[in-house]
Amino acid sequence: MAINFPTSPVNGQTFTDGDHTWIWNSTTNAWKLEAQTVVGPTGPTGATGAVGATGPTGAASTVTGPTGAAGQWNTAQVIDAKTASHTAVSGDAGELITMDVATANNFTVNTSTALTAGQRIDILQIGNGQTTVVASSVTINATPSLKLRAKYSAATLICISTNNYVLVGDLATP
Repeated sequence: MAINFPTSPVNGQTFTDGDHTWIWNSTTNAWKLEAQTVVGPTGPTGATGAVGATGPTGAASTVTGPTGAAGQWNTAQVIDAKTASHTAVSGDAGELITMDVATANNFTVNTSTALTAGQRIDILQIGNGQTTVVASSVTINATPSLKLRAKYSAATLICISTNNYVLVGDLATP
C-alpha cells in the first residue's frame, strides 16, 4: 500500500497515516518516521498507607496585642557587629546585632534596655561561640531555650510590655 505524502511540505510539518506519524526535515529533504510511544493499560491502585500520629495541639490564646506600625522592607536594617558579649541598649531596637565571637558569649537584656511594647532586636550568631540571651531583672520567655542553636542561627527579641520579652527563632534544645 502506497503512502501519499503531501507535496511541497515545510520544515517540521507532520503527516499521520494510521498509527504512524512522519515529520518533514527540509535539511535532508525527507520524511522521517517519528518514534512511537506505546502506552499500556493503567495498573491497579496500590493500598493506602498507614495514617501518621496526630501532632500536639495547644490552647488557643485569647490575648490580642496591639497592631504595630507598617514595616519598611525597602529600607536596609542597620547591622551592628559585636565581637564580644553585649548588653542590649534601647538604641539596638530595630537593628540586627551580629555576634561574631569565637567562644561562648552572652547577649544580656536588663531594665536599662528599656524597649517599648512592639519593639524588637534581631540577633544573628555568626561566630563559633554559642550566644546565650541572658535576662537580668527582666523576663524573657522562649521555647525551647534562650540559646541560639548554632553558627548562623538567628533569633528575634520582642518586647511585649515593660521588662517582658519573648525570644523566637532558631534556638537550641536544652
